[in-house]
Amino acid sequence: MQKFPNKNLSDLYKLFGESCANEFHGSSKIKLYYILDANNRVRWAFPSNLKTPSFLNTFNSSSIKAYLYIAVCKILFKIKLKFMLSSGSIVVYYDPSKCFLKDLLNDHLINEHFSIFFGTYGDDRKLIIEFNDGISNESIGFIKIPLSERSKKLITNESKNLEILSCKKPLKSLLDFPELRPSRSYEALLIPNIFKDHSIIPKYSMLTPIIDLHNISYEVVTFSNFFEKKVLNNLDTLRVNKIFFNDVSEIKSNQIKDLCTNIVKSLKGLNNLYGKDELVRTSFAHKDFTPWNCRITSNKLSVIDWERADKETSHFFDVCHYIFQNEILVKQNFDTDDIKSKIMFSLKNFNALLGLKLNNKDLEFYFYCFLIDHISTRVELVSKSTEWFPQIDWQLNVWNNMLLNIATQKNTYKL
Repeated sequence: MQKFPNKNLSDLYKLFGESCANEFHGSSKIKLYYILDANNRVRWAFPSNLKTPSFLNTFNSSSIKAYLYIAVCKILFKIKLKFMLSSGSIVVYYDPSKCFLKDLLNDHLINEHFSIFFGTYGDDRKLIIEFNDGISNESIGFIKIPLSERSKKLITNESKNLEILSCKKPLKSLLDFPELRPSRSYEALLIPNIFKDHSIIPKYSMLTPIIDLHNISYEVVTFSNFFEKKVLNNLDTLRVNKIFFNDVSEIKSNQIKDLCTNIVKSLKGLNNLYGKDELVRTSFAHKDFTPWNCRITSNKLSVIDWERADKETSHFFDVCHYIFQNEILVKQNFDTDDIKSKIMFSLKNFNALLGLKLNNKDLEFYFYCFLIDHISTRVELVSKSTEWFPQIDWQLNVWNNMLLNIATQKNTYKL
């Protein structure tokens, strides 16, 4: 049986069928170029006849390097040298009457007006199918296809969250989000494209509309209840000794385990950070609010990927998350003092803008609540991942240093 040249291309079996690597009687075929990332994993695949690099609409274009890459892609497509972008090509065969992707895309597959984003590698990875009109560089919409039980739950959660948002008409004046569209498959989520070519990535000062999510739900809980839900419930079942990553040395794997052990220990020690009866304002939040999940379009903040949205999240979570992830994953800034300073500066601005009259200690409190929630959730995800990538190291080191700084500053417990 023929095999694909890269193991990650085996995800195509889900889209085209189990025989897609081999020609068979009555099969249709399509030639795909694929592009690998820096870790030799497939990032995109697209038909050889694709007219414009519409796959870039699933690309995080928030850095200068990314803008240069986009420019090169557009030039090579325009002068019909798109093959120079690719890491290789494959021919995929499928039965039109049984092909899962044919059922989802219909004429977009036949006319080769689509591309495939292989997702962010990890336990909750999904395939993202982008489809377009074949003329412009603008995507019509996207289809999310889960690759694990965890990603199925996330897609189900996103469907529920989009239904909640659709009932909140006032939000639409400043905040734009996808309208849920019916899919031909219970396993897939179909959403229209709300990002346009003229949209821009928002600066920190443009994030105000995300605060309006606080109005969807509002509750006040004690810090002890908040801590139990966000930390203890997440980490009590975590077994650091079972963390395993493919394709890394035993020394590297042990280093990751040691970091995770320190982080879990530090997190659990934060139960004395504030008084048990200290009150935490919680509300609805996106919880994955990042530069690659939002744009400014027609004077609105357009936001996608509502998979992790939750109604029991501490105030200002999304603002903290946007800056935190942008500094680490985009700017590769690992200076914890600098990251905290930028977040606190933005929180002070939002506090003044919204007239909340919170003092610096209150704002720092909500920054720490963000760290507790974010790190406990993410370290649990790391513990279940088998794929290692550099961003894991970046985040683990920043999380560990952040928690050590809190412990030193507050002097509330011994490590």
